[in-house]
Amino acid sequence: MTRFLATVYAFKFFDAFILIYPLYAVMFVDAGMTAGEVGASLAVWSVTAFLVEIPAGVWADRWSRRAILSIAQLMRLAGFATWLVFPHFWGFVAGFLLWGVKSGLTSGCFEALVYDELKAAGREDDYTRVAGRAEATQFIGILGASLAAAPVAPIGYGALLIASVVACAVAAAAPWAFPKAPRNAVAGDIHYLDHLKLGLRQSFRTPVLLGLIGFISVTLALGGALDEFWSIFASRAGLNHSEVALFIGALSAGQAASSFLAHRARRLASGWFYALFAFNGVLLAIAAVLFRPAAVILLVAFSGGSRRSTSCSKAACRTPCPPKPAPPSPRSRASWSSWR
Repeated sequence: MTRFLATVYAFKFFDAFILIYPLYAVMFVDAGMTAGEVGASLAVWSVTAFLVEIPAGVWADRWSRRAILSIAQLMRLAGFATWLVFPHFWGFVAGFLLWGVKSGLTSGCFEALVYDELKAAGREDDYTRVAGRAEATQFIGILGASLAAAPVAPIGYGALLIASVVACAVAAAAPWAFPKAPRNAVAGDIHYLDHLKLGLRQSFRTPVLLGLIGFISVTLALGGALDEFWSIFASRAGLNHSEVALFIGALSAGQAASSFLAHRARRLASGWFYALFAFNGVLLAIAAVLFRPAAVILLVAFSGGSRRSTSCSKAACRTPCPPKPAPPSPRSRASWSSWR
């Protein structure tokens, strides 16, 4: 099990060790893209990931999960190569489409693989802790990539993209270190749509759960949208490219710490999370008004606090699930994991 967990964390680290990540939004602006074009390209990424993620959990139980994770990394590799060869709006859109496919293929497949391995070892109760630490490791990977990008940034975006292509190749090889995920015996079968209906019924019948889903959705949408523009904010506020990379690294360090410690806050009342969310809003407003290099310190605090409030809200969701008519099949479990 120790070797497996080491592989989980190593995969998440290399998955995030992408040197172009802290500066790709600045690269778009420097290439002449408008704010609307940057937003449109990001929308292509998000929509593609969402559409692919829906069936990806089913694919994860019908084909090799290791192969799916590896193919996903190769798709992103192709996307970065596209950016390198075609550094303009349509090239960036094509690259984001490939990156969206990678994101959609990875999440549900990776979660199902980790859960099944823990289940086989009788440690499925550790899933929340392992998932939180895996997420923290991912932010550590972003931190490492940001620190590595700082001295490379003056050379140019081409060097950052080539390094990112190499990192994707390493990440594509990493999944083959995973063991073949064991398949649990199936006593019954809840199909994908039945699983979805079960989740929706439970959500609408449990006001507390529905409120948490709404709150988490808002925080994820807000945080996800803002994350893509932090580098532009820092650049326009007066930081150079190397400093922007270090700033993104600082954001990732705060998010890593928040994710790593989130499971410890499961017993706190929900009101604490909402208060933290409101405080984060105050920090964001002040940073926007200042709009100068010193404001990035507030954004680091905002980013870590925002991740903390979201992660803790997930951990605080302790509503018991209704009894299932039969144990879910591996297919239904992986499919549902892609919606988590």
